[in-house]
Amino acid sequence: MHLVPRAAIRAVACAALLLLASCAADEAPARQAKPLAVSGTLETNVDGLDVVLDYAGAQVTAALQHRIAVAGEAETCVPELEITVARADGSCRLDLVFRADFSGLVRLDEARFHAVAGNYDGPDGTGNLISLLPCEGWPTEPKKNAVVIYELIQTDATLSVRSLPAPGATSASADLLDLFLAPTGSMRLKYAGRMFEASLDTLIFKGDAHSTGSNDLNCEAVLQPLPSWKAKDIQPASPGFGAVYGLEQFKGKRVAIVLVQGWCSTCIAQVKTMETMRKQLLAQRDDFVMVAVNGTSSTEPILQKSIWKSCSFPVFQDTPSAGVWGAHKGKKNDAWVYDHDGTLMAYFPGADAIDLNVFSQTIYGPLSAKR
Repeated sequence: MHLVPRAAIRAVACAALLLLASCAADEAPARQAKPLAVSGTLETNVDGLDVVLDYAGAQVTAALQHRIAVAGEAETCVPELEITVARADGSCRLDLVFRADFSGLVRLDEARFHAVAGNYDGPDGTGNLISLLPCEGWPTEPKKNAVVIYELIQTDATLSVRSLPAPGATSASADLLDLFLAPTGSMRLKYAGRMFEASLDTLIFKGDAHSTGSNDLNCEAVLQPLPSWKAKDIQPASPGFGAVYGLEQFKGKRVAIVLVQGWCSTCIAQVKTMETMRKQLLAQRDDFVMVAVNGTSSTEPILQKSIWKSCSFPVFQDTPSAGVWGAHKGKKNDAWVYDHDGTLMAYFPGADAIDLNVFSQTIYGPLSAKR
């Protein structure tokens, strides 16, 4: 039997230990998570008062959603982001929801500012209201002892979001590291007649965020088919006056639809514009119909009349049970044109301030196009 000298054994053992130590030294230390953080201010003017809200160091929560990539794709898009920023006590809360539009551009779709937030005894803002959390630095709200939340009515704000690479792109759960999110553009929000406009250019979000994958998401908004619903026709000049029916009544025709409120001046202007277009188009063709859907906050007869007296085409009254606006996933001033087979041809996004020339072009062009 051949004996190996002890010195040789010790030499081999020492070499192995040195190799292990060297390998361990070459391994990068585990990366520490960097929660999404915000810097910057929200600046506006309310009733002649300049307001600057500093969000540096505020709490940030984010919920991102990406489209799960299919085999062979090296990356995927992140078309939906919900970002909430608030001070440590929950006050001055700002909710921002971005979604991809029909071109794939990620636009601000929803926004809420909690001028007076509520503190509730249940989880996630549910249960009984315990106390109010006014935003320090914000002017006193005219409405006393109440939660005050401003809602988005108009915006041109967008957000650039980088793609999610593999392997996270094909996963139902992934982390986006070292994000740099810098919204651009402005937004206008309103509460009970009080309104303010603010730029998002001064807010920057940096850090890591978690994203949930979905097979139902698209990198661009998808045109949806003609929705199915039934509601009461309140137009005295309509053949269907007083009846409850839906868009199936106009099968085989092109259909232009606008969502309105009787108290809304721009809505009335849209209806009048459509009536003018209707008369012009009737000289060329009759394979189309125009429809207005009056919202649930305009059920009073005088408000209904402000819509139906402005046109001669069908005006439907939406109700919570009919859910017409919900079926279209629409808001005030939104308008669509559907083709003979029910596919969407055009969409006009609503806002408090609209360009009637753009609205006319959006509606008239598809309606007058050859079959």
